[in-house]
Amino acid sequence: MLRVHRWLSALGSGVRNVHTRPCEVGSQTFPVFFAAKLSSSSGPKFGSLEFLLAVSFASTVGAALANSQKAQKPVSCEGRSREVELGFVEEFEEGELYEVRVGEEGGDGDDSTVLVAKVKGKFFCTGAYCTHYSAPLALGTCSKYRVISPWNNCEYDVRTGKCVGGPALDDLPTFPVKVKDGRVLASIPLTLPSRARPSFAKRDKNNKTTFCIVGGGAGALAAVETLRSEGFTGRIVVLSKDASLPYDRPVLSKNLNANPERILLRPPSHFEDLGVEFRLNSEVASVDPKEKRVTCKDGTSVAYDKALIATGSTPRSPPELPGSELKNVFTMRSLDDVKRIKEAIHRDTRVVVIGSSFLGVETASALVKSVTPHVTLLSAEAEPFQKVFGPKIGKLMKRFLRKKGVTFVGGVNVRDIRGDEGKVHSVEVDNEIYQADVVILATGATPNTGIVRGVEGALEEDGGIRTDAFLQVDGCPDLFAAGDVASFPYFRTGERARVEHWNAAMQQGRVAARNMLGRKQAYREIPFFTTLLFNRTLRYTGHAPQFDDLIVEGDMERLEFLAYFVEKGRVEAVLSMGRDPLASVMGCALKHDLMPDAVQLRMGSANSEAICDRVRVRSLSRIPDKTEQERPMVSRA
Repeated sequence: MLRVHRWLSALGSGVRNVHTRPCEVGSQTFPVFFAAKLSSSSGPKFGSLEFLLAVSFASTVGAALANSQKAQKPVSCEGRSREVELGFVEEFEEGELYEVRVGEEGGDGDDSTVLVAKVKGKFFCTGAYCTHYSAPLALGTCSKYRVISPWNNCEYDVRTGKCVGGPALDDLPTFPVKVKDGRVLASIPLTLPSRARPSFAKRDKNNKTTFCIVGGGAGALAAVETLRSEGFTGRIVVLSKDASLPYDRPVLSKNLNANPERILLRPPSHFEDLGVEFRLNSEVASVDPKEKRVTCKDGTSVAYDKALIATGSTPRSPPELPGSELKNVFTMRSLDDVKRIKEAIHRDTRVVVIGSSFLGVETASALVKSVTPHVTLLSAEAEPFQKVFGPKIGKLMKRFLRKKGVTFVGGVNVRDIRGDEGKVHSVEVDNEIYQADVVILATGATPNTGIVRGVEGALEEDGGIRTDAFLQVDGCPDLFAAGDVASFPYFRTGERARVEHWNAAMQQGRVAARNMLGRKQAYREIPFFTTLLFNRTLRYTGHAPQFDDLIVEGDMERLEFLAYFVEKGRVEAVLSMGRDPLASVMGCALKHDLMPDAVQLRMGSANSEAICDRVRVRSLSRIPDKTEQERPMVSRA
């Protein structure tokens, strides 16, 4: 008899039994997540240290070392199938997510389990694991017809399996479900697929419409695939200055041993199948929206009907920093950067990282963890992440980094990088000298927007390209922007925002592509990003460039807490550490205005459990949502 394996549902019921399945180290689903088998009959309760450590370790190591698992090709759900009983109707509650075993007891990973959801009285059955980093979706959030992954905010439509948000590229496989004699039955393929390839339109040479995409990163790739999945059959030209096809860039600073071949997001054959002209080593010099032409530095050009700028950003060097040209002074941005750094570093190498940005702190963590213990992190800020998270969390992170072996030096100004015979040997800060064989600059990034300098009114003061809510460049009806370069009106406040994170680039690429096709979809997403430090993951959802109050729920010293960032009594962002999968729930609450105010959180009349309940109630509601365009912006003016 099949058993329903019920993981945590973070929506509202407090402590629950969590039933897990056997999982061996090195399996396809959890390649390096767990150090021992987990019990298949009962498990730790949500909130217990055992459970939190298991989930935290699973998510952080899985994200950092995702390239260690064998590449999995997208597969379709066609072929021979069998009818499988998922359980009795009364076993499934509305709005809950269930992992159900459909194979033999003791089966391995994706080959034996599916996800079951009951939404508005209907049953849906899909693949059980996120197609990005294999997060168990039963640990995630059900928001009406959307399932949100617990680790990276990937969103899937349970009706179609389609990925509608987040960094995943492939869809979930879906399986037909019916109810008969009080039992829920599904038609399951004999070989259970872990993912499904999206459906793409073919290139039609008779369609002369040309779309040009400038850039070769996350936003560009998402736009290419969205154009084809939405039925566009015209010509697509991608101009990328990179030498490589799109790859999983966030992995670089989290895992210096990443295999370049395994972090490619799509193989060359994929773009050939889509009929996309992907031109590598093609750096663009200018975009002329009046002539509707993109010109490259080699003199070639592309005339376009619609164009998208998704050029990302370039590492910023401290202004007039002497010695930054010396040998073994690096930035951390590309595969080539990582390759050069790896060649220069060994076990006894003394490394100085300049800058306590997310990139700098992640790089220092990765170096100490896997390469060399001799790492010094120099920061102009007194605490790491102080500008984003404030001094309270910054001090906590400083203690954590020092405990793990990083020499953190805050509140200093780097004056000089010194060298001998063209090679670095030390870094001078104020009145001290730090010996260094390698220096890594992590002092921020500048958006690559020089190609539109000639377009009047296109650029903001921070260098971003000014767009409307549809990511259309102001005053240029056939030109769009996505990713690091896009300065857009944030739907919660109406204020300008520019978000330099992978998830945002992917989703903006999708939205921009739909608007290039005339769909008129506003960009109304909550930013979400993850940073990995010594197998500990911080997940941040929301946008709070400034805040006047910080409310902490949980135990900061044990690194198990939520931090609510408040501006004028309103929660604008939430940071989660050791509290998976609550970050995805908090993002859902922010998006749908379900957050309690600061007074309620401060007084204890509301907390994360109450927020989970609010999200669950919304999911249970049979009242249709208003369209995104109908929701008014909230202005602080």
